[in-house]
Amino acid sequence: MLGIFGLNSCVALGVAASVGYAVPWIAAISCSEFGVCSEPKSRTPKQIERDEKQKLKKEIEEKNYIQNTILSKRKNKEVFENISILMPEKLEFRKVKEPREYEYSNVISELYDKEKKNLFLQRLFIVEKDKKDFEKIINDGKDEKYKEYYEKEKAEYKLRLLSTDVEKIGENAYKITEKIEMSNEPIVKITYVKILKEGVYIIGNENSKDIFLALFGK
Repeated sequence: MLGIFGLNSCVALGVAASVGYAVPWIAAISCSEFGVCSEPKSRTPKQIERDEKQKLKKEIEEKNYIQNTILSKRKNKEVFENISILMPEKLEFRKVKEPREYEYSNVISELYDKEKKNLFLQRLFIVEKDKKDFEKIINDGKDEKYKEYYEKEKAEYKLRLLSTDVEKIGENAYKITEKIEMSNEPIVKITYVKILKEGVYIIGNENSKDIFLALFGK
């Protein structure tokens, strides 16, 4: 998720968080707390091989877990004020305990695995509109007020929102691709959006693609 910037730089972490590639808490990470800004320790060939095997094993396990969940038995579940969707029985949208923001929206609940008693690996959120009007972006191709706010807030990193592309991928479900300029270099940010009602959406990022398409894709 943060690989596009690298993790050996505190500045890179801040930029990654500012663009939106990180989970909501990452902007608060400091070098002293987590040590992500120090140079990586040298590893022996055996350590590198072991780490690569562990990484591959974990990736396979996570992929199988996601696919097995997607293919598992489903039922209609209420997710927001009498709005129901067909989803795996083991999953539910659980209300957040503390108010917070994601994608310039107010988070109401997030996807939770009841069997594992943890958040689902591919994050999805139910949110209420705040500074970013997804319906305006979907209908008009842009939200000028959000663009102005975003560029002012990110002026420190010299970020500019260049363009927005909207693709319909299901009933009231969309893939929004934003091209953002960072120090004259373009980067791409993808957000998946399912409109539940006016001003209320289910959203995720590129890392949420599999579960989002399984639930809301054509």
